[in-house]
Formats: sequence, C-alpha cells, structure tokens
Amino acid sequence: MSFFLIALFLLFFLLYLILHLKKTSIIRKIQTLSKCEKLSLLNTLIAPAGFFYDPEDDIFSSTLDAWQRDFGYTALYDEAAPFTQIVFDCLPVYFDYQGKTWLVELWKGQYGINTGAEIGIYQADTVIPYDKYHSTLFHSLPDEELPMMQLKLCKDGETLFRTTERHWWLTGFRMGTFSRPEELTLKGSVTFFSEEMAESFLDALETQGYCRCGMDICGRTVTIPLTPCTKTATPCSRHPLRCRISQWKNKQFVRIYNYFTSPFEYTLDKLLYLWYFLPSAFRRAIQPRKKKCYRKYRRFRASDCHKIAQRIS
Repeated sequence: MSFFLIALFLLFFLLYLILHLKKTSIIRKIQTLSKCEKLSLLNTLIAPAGFFYDPEDDIFSSTLDAWQRDFGYTALYDEAAPFTQIVFDCLPVYFDYQGKTWLVELWKGQYGINTGAEIGIYQADTVIPYDKYHSTLFHSLPDEELPMMQLKLCKDGETLFRTTERHWWLTGFRMGTFSRPEELTLKGSVTFFSEEMAESFLDALETQGYCRCGMDICGRTVTIPLTPCTKTATPCSRHPLRCRISQWKNKQFVRIYNYFTSPFEYTLDKLLYLWYFLPSAFRRAIQPRKKKCYRKYRRFRASDCHKIAQRIS
C-alpha cells in the first residue's frame, strides 16, 4: 500500500514538474515577442472566428468578412442564446423602407467570459408581415450599402469601450470581465442612407412604445440608448432558470480564466498564453457569439486556425 502511495506521489510530482516547465517555457516565449509580433499572431489565430483584436480599446470586434455574414439573422438565434451561455438584453427594430423590411438590433450582456455589445443591420428581400418577423431570415448588407455605426458600452457609469466603423454587424467584447445585463448601458448609433429611412426607423420605434425625446437625432444619424430601464426583448424573460445557470457558469469561467492567465496583465499576453497552453480553451474563449447550427462550420474554421498557428510557430 505504501509503495502505491509513493508511486502516486511521484507521478503527481512528475506531472507538476512537467506542467511547471511548460508554463515557464511559454511565459519566456511570449516575453521574447514584440507587441507587433504578438498582435499579428493573435489576429491571425482569431481571424477564422470572424474577429480581430483592438489593443487600443482592449476589445474583440467582428471583421467585415466574418463567416457569420453568410448566415444573416433570424430571431431564433436570440432564442437559442441562453443555451450557449450568452445572456443579454436586446432591442430589435423592424421597419419598412423602399419595398423591403429592415431590421436594426442592439444587444448588450455577457457572452461566455466576455462582456460585450453588438449592433447589426439586416434586410429582407421584400416587405414582411408582422407575424412573420420572428421566422424570417434577414440578410446582411453588401459592402456598398454599409452604414456608419457606433457602439459605446458603459458598466455602472464607467465606459468600457467605444468603437465606430462602417459595418453590417459592429461588435465589441471585453474578455475576462463578468457583467449582468442590467449593469450595462449601451448607446448605439446608425447613420442611415437617407433622412426618410431614419424617419421610418423612428416611426417603428415609436410604434414599439419608445419616445423620440430619449434619442439623439441628427439628420440621418440616430443614437438609441439601451439602459436597464429600456423595454427590451430579452430571451431571459422566457428562460429565467437557463439564464441563471448560464450566468453562474460564466462567472466561474471568468474567475478560472483570470486565475489561469494571472502570470500576465494584458489580454494580448493572456490569450497567447492560453493558446500555447490550452488551444481548445483558447478557441472556446474567442467564440463569443455562437449558434448551434454552425457547429460543423466552426470546427472546420477552428482546424484552419490550428494549422495557421502551427505554421507561424
């Protein structure tokens, strides 16, 4: 019996030593890289996921050619979100303009180990009846029709980030931060193609019970505040238990992530450390907006990511 315990102790000690040496080697490797090399490597690794890292705001944001663009948007994505550890408030606004139904939607909340926000604009092929809104697949806009959009996300009065770009799906995700949706305030801006289009959007908002006095309107640009007091279409109201479970998991994973990557202070270093040590955990961390129907596609892209990283290393 004593021999077994000694052998077990030696096995654990050997495992600890191997992991410690691996950890030390990875830390040393990351420390030898310049900031430009780190940024280039990280953005190469996360490109297949449809995101890039912005070091100025310390956020991840979606690229114009993200693979998600091919899949458009349907309300079913929001309904499935709580089952993929995504808990958010959302504000979908459907309106008709030039013979089509358009959708502008804002989101804010917790996406796995990321606190984040999104704003997207989509269009249908024709005018959609009200009772078909939630079952219709809306399409992303072509490059020549992309509007200027802006996101500003605050938590308890403190600005987490602000990002502006001509886009179809503008996002920002702060990794390693845990938040409840009610702690967040989002201001999302869209510069529409014409004042007529902006007016159609505002009319739709008023139909949903929102007052123009709460919005910032400047010509074709409309800024919509999404606060804890805003009436939203949150999936949590339909899946309260699932959301509580997801948020409990998110909080624990944020703690684990921050503890595991504690040798480093900055997200850039933390994620490269996670990649070298646990590539599977890295890939899971950089997928803040997941949809179950994309699993096969995501696995393919993840394998691409792995091959690229192997060539770079």
